[in-house]
Amino acid sequence: MDQQAIQEEPSAFKVRIAGMDCGSCAMTIENGMRQVPGVKDVAVSFTTELMDVSGDVSLDDIARRIKELGYRVVHDDEQTAPIAVEHRGLVGFLSFLWEQPHLRRALFVTLAAAIGVLFV
Repeated sequence: MDQQAIQEEPSAFKVRIAGMDCGSCAMTIENGMRQVPGVKDVAVSFTTELMDVSGDVSLDDIARRIKELGYRVVHDDEQTAPIAVEHRGLVGFLSFLWEQPHLRRALFVTLAAAIGVLFV
């Protein structure tokens, strides 16, 4: 049998991705995945949080690239999204600040500065 006649089927994966919230996120992931050697085709849907990718690429390479892009692969055994409770008003604003590490630091620095000004 001729070696060239035997062609290996490319791998095809369906991957759930956490952290996407808009079409721009999906485009960022698609463009980033196209740069991975061996990827032949990729399609991402932010509404379903699914990515279809095919080519001569491993699942580890896919997960590594997703992490580099600032997202994460959701494994079958974990929940896709925790149940969110929406707070409004001052409680909602403070919850939002607390959930963002860089904003939380800014809040502490601002409070420390305000306390320092009060003592002067």
